[in-house]
Amino acid sequence: MSEAQHTFNIEHIYLNESKFESPKPFHLTNKDWRPNANLKLDIKSDNHEERYEVSIVITVDVSMEKEEVFRVHVNQGGTFLIKGYSEEETEHLTESFCASILYPYARQKISDMITSAGFPPLHLSPIDFETRYRQIKAKQETSE
Repeated sequence: MSEAQHTFNIEHIYLNESKFESPKPFHLTNKDWRPNANLKLDIKSDNHEERYEVSIVITVDVSMEKEEVFRVHVNQGGTFLIKGYSEEETEHLTESFCASILYPYARQKISDMITSAGFPPLHLSPIDFETRYRQIKAKQETSE
């Protein structure tokens, strides 16, 4: 009996949604630029007959001295053909590998929106999605 053939293909990468909100333009902040950034990240996936729609949703809230400066939100999506993997392996692929493929696109979009709005660049650090996935799994196992 032969093992099922594993297939992984990137079919599409696309922007689902992007939004930038700021109560006032940068030149009216009248302060030294020392922002505090709070990043929220979520990964979602839906199975459509071996085609997985994966989204990485990032919201960054930036403030200075407890005053909101701006909020940027990006939902970066991709469609991936994933066949021949177990349910656990597929979850690992979507939560780690697919997310790591989508993150640079989301990161670039966030950077572009911030600088287009006239604010100094805000560079998001790389994320190790493999470690993130393992930490989430370990936390789930200890809470069961």
